[in-house]
Amino acid sequence: MILMLVTFILVLLSGAPIVFSFAFASLVYIFFGSNLAPDMFAAVLYSGLDSFPLMAIPLFLYAGELMSKGGISKRIVAFSASLVGKVKGFLGIITILASGFFSAVSGSGVATVAAVGGMMIPEMRRANYPAGYAATLTASGAFLGAIIPPSIPMVMYGFISNTSIGDLFVAGIIPGLLFIVGFIIVNQLYVRKFDLTENEESQLIVGNEKRLRKIIVTGKTAFWALLMPVIIIGGIYGGFFTPTESAVVAVVYAVLVSSLIYRELNLSEILEASKISALNTAMLMVTLVFATIFSRLLTIEQIPQSLAAFLLELTDQTWVILLIILLFLTLIGMLMDSVTGVILVTPIVYPILVPIVGLDPVHAGIIVVVTLAVGLITPPMAINLFLAGKIAGATMGSILKYLPGFLFVSFVVIVIVTFVPELVMFIPDLMD
Repeated sequence: MILMLVTFILVLLSGAPIVFSFAFASLVYIFFGSNLAPDMFAAVLYSGLDSFPLMAIPLFLYAGELMSKGGISKRIVAFSASLVGKVKGFLGIITILASGFFSAVSGSGVATVAAVGGMMIPEMRRANYPAGYAATLTASGAFLGAIIPPSIPMVMYGFISNTSIGDLFVAGIIPGLLFIVGFIIVNQLYVRKFDLTENEESQLIVGNEKRLRKIIVTGKTAFWALLMPVIIIGGIYGGFFTPTESAVVAVVYAVLVSSLIYRELNLSEILEASKISALNTAMLMVTLVFATIFSRLLTIEQIPQSLAAFLLELTDQTWVILLIILLFLTLIGMLMDSVTGVILVTPIVYPILVPIVGLDPVHAGIIVVVTLAVGLITPPMAINLFLAGKIAGATMGSILKYLPGFLFVSFVVIVIVTFVPELVMFIPDLMD
């Protein structure tokens, strides 16, 4: 097992894509470090993808791409702008609110960076927001896509741990709101130091006397976009369809709304969205397969049981065990995207968090997903930061300058989510 872990780390440090780290480390272990039959590799390759719940992931990816190209993002931004008054830093607040709303449509942090950042970062730059700050703010708001339903990492956690995906979806709502409130506070603290040129020429500023009318007008146009998560969650809990079937509904709904109501999605854009979704799905599924093999080998070698025994020998204090798990999840999140991280860590931490610590499987899943999601803005991986930085034309140095405030809020929310389970489980308990 040491051979496999060392190989994994060496390949990862060499700069190779993480999928090669999983694949090469697993192959080295199977052929040179164990007595396992090599044909188990092929069996796991097949069984890793042979799952009905897993079909939801490419479909949610596809729905997000369709809605991104169908005029959804600009309507969500307009509605978010109507909710914000004439306060300094209003463009930052709009960015955070729009990221939250779009996350509820796309289920993807990267898609949220592209859709919301593509509109809001140029607006913030024109208003004299520092490029590094605009990128950091957008990247931070966008990782809500991994938390607010429909969340792709939650689908993956539910698939691996056999936990209700519907319960995971609704359990992510309150943590998502905590992040939104926290990021708005951080924005208001940062913008006091900026010499902004937000003025009444900006199309996104709405005077207080016109705000109610603007909210009604933009709310009508954004209504169909914001209805999608309601349909998904309501349909799952109403027994109309399963979480996987809800992903099919999301795709059909995205096509109908974007092409027939908003009239901004034509055949060529549908084909382009199909191409992008197919490429992203292929990349994700290849990573899934090899990460599953790697996790299966860890389970065969009883690494989760050994880790649990080690922690119990180290301490019998639940809060200490939870802090160690949070540190482990944070380190994993720094090295890989949240979906891959969920695949890797769920078989390891689930046997500790649920049977030993005694957490509800849904609460455990929220801890895993939320902590790994913060990795989207935590170097060295930090996918959201790199993408937002590219849009803003910002250097990594200028981005890191503003990152501590958002990371502080993120870790505070993680601690709240971990140690106040009643807050996480409030909505799922209401739905039961």
